[in-house]
Amino acid sequence: MDIFLHNPYIIAGILGSGLILFVILAISDLKTYLLPNIYVGPFALLGIAFHVVTEWKYVDIYMSASGAMAAAGILILFREIANQATGQDAFGMGDIKLLAAGGIWLGLEAIFLALTIGSFIGIAHGYLMNALQPTDKKQSLNKLLIPAGFGFTIGIAVGGVYQFLYNQPTY
Repeated sequence: MDIFLHNPYIIAGILGSGLILFVILAISDLKTYLLPNIYVGPFALLGIAFHVVTEWKYVDIYMSASGAMAAAGILILFREIANQATGQDAFGMGDIKLLAAGGIWLGLEAIFLALTIGSFIGIAHGYLMNALQPTDKKQSLNKLLIPAGFGFTIGIAVGGVYQFLYNQPTY
């Protein structure tokens, strides 16, 4: 087992694979408004693998689990409130699963940063999409369809930079 721990090639492979899945998820959400489980699940599992290989030095197991549960719980609550307020699905379960996977990677503190930044990016993206529409195609803001996962991927990326570049572990 020691051969796998802190092995830079394995860590690079995990991070590279995670980045590829991350880009696929962002593009998929922009094009189809869907975040397929076939990509979200492996992204979450790679987060666990990363932490196992690094012996949970960046984010401990409790913070990782707490980050996933907090992100999913908050988004489920927001989704229910927004669904009641607008009478339509505010965002899909793929967005919730993506943020839960991001919570595994980032932990409790950085997932809140990712959620905040991702939400603002999503709102700005929605306003921009609506502003670029011809006048007769513009929608009221409560009926606007926005691919939330795209904003969340940017938020997770910023949270990752914060978590892994500015919170260096001590070995």
